[in-house]
Amino acid sequence: MARRIRVLIVDDSVVIRRVLVHSIDAHDDMEVVGTASNGRIALERIGIDRPDIIVLDVQMPEMDGLETLRQLRLRGSSIPVVMFSSLTRPEMQTTFDALELGASDFVAKPIAKSPTNIIAHDLIPRLRALTTRASRRPTPVLPKEITRARPKTAGPASLVVVGASTGGPDALQRLFSALPSDFTAPILVVVHMPAEFTPIFAERLRDTTALAAKEADDGELLRAGCVYIAPGNRHLEIGRRGSGFCAILDDGPPENSCRPAVDVLFRSAAQIAGAESLGVVLTGMGRDGLAGARALRRAGAAVLVQDEASSVVWGMPGFVARQGLATSVRPVLEIATELSRRTRPPRLVAMGAEK
Repeated sequence: MARRIRVLIVDDSVVIRRVLVHSIDAHDDMEVVGTASNGRIALERIGIDRPDIIVLDVQMPEMDGLETLRQLRLRGSSIPVVMFSSLTRPEMQTTFDALELGASDFVAKPIAKSPTNIIAHDLIPRLRALTTRASRRPTPVLPKEITRARPKTAGPASLVVVGASTGGPDALQRLFSALPSDFTAPILVVVHMPAEFTPIFAERLRDTTALAAKEADDGELLRAGCVYIAPGNRHLEIGRRGSGFCAILDDGPPENSCRPAVDVLFRSAAQIAGAESLGVVLTGMGRDGLAGARALRRAGAAVLVQDEASSVVWGMPGFVARQGLATSVRPVLEIATELSRRTRPPRLVAMGAEK
């Protein structure tokens, strides 16, 4: 039998610890090897319990989650950490601070939904993904059907669409921090994140990068140099409005168990903007974005993919790369350079451009 994933739970709530232990131990491939009620105890137990991954609460007495994570990284530990955050604004802000300090991902503590359902759907897959590194490297040969689409590829793009999941907030922060304020295309982003977190994430990007950033509004015209984040639990698509492009929000069914879904955004870009689009697939678990990347390539658009070494989880980008759909496979900062090189002032973003 394969070795089980060893999980350390750090939370000051006895109830939460009990629910987590029961839910995690119910899976044959993982086990809870220890629990702690605050960060100080957790740091003491790491050497004893030797966990593969840590589930870490944000607010705790004596030593909170942020300081625990900071101390863990100062000690040189690279153990993956999943923050377990309540849906209060201070905790959500602190969760993004934790991601910048090296937390791998986060899961929102349930309010109305059953805790066991949230753990099974959101936490368990992350524990597996973050403790398993893909070993296969991308195959650089393009399939014939994609090769036939390559001659249609136009010059510089006028629209950028981006998909990310696990590890995505930090990757997006680094990507957009490397772009100039006069970036010459609008950027639409789907990142798998609860609805309560997406407006805070958009604010954070606006405050920490040179780009404008906001949650997308239904029907708004897209402007160059602005990042549009898909609101949690709503699909984001692209439409035509006069001579320009606009954002369309949709409550259609989930795809790949996700809403918003990267495939929905990418497919829309392929249909509406075609070779004017430029796709980017960043770190994340699962295969959301694979079908959309195929649609973009068939439309003549380029697709840039984050490399395995710089990805927290090489799931989404790995699927695209291994199918031969990636135009380029690079670290995040090199993707930023590629974006600047491959874009142009788009005709669609003239203020008030509408017929």
